[in-house]
Amino acid sequence: MHDIQGPRRRRHQPEIDQLVREFRDSGLNQWEFAQKVGVHPLTVNRWIRTSSVDGANLP
Repeated sequence: MHDIQGPRRRRHQPEIDQLVREFRDSGLNQWEFAQKVGVHPLTVNRWIRTSSVDGANLP
């Protein structure tokens, strides 16, 4: 049986940028931060790649 979760939450760019800042300041890896905020680790990766936070999308 599947866990029933609430509807997926769509975050707007200002919130994503803030989460990327928090991730950068946290010292956590992407997996740990994803667990902390309740999203899939690939979501954190996408936030980093698409964020307008300075240096967020550097290789």
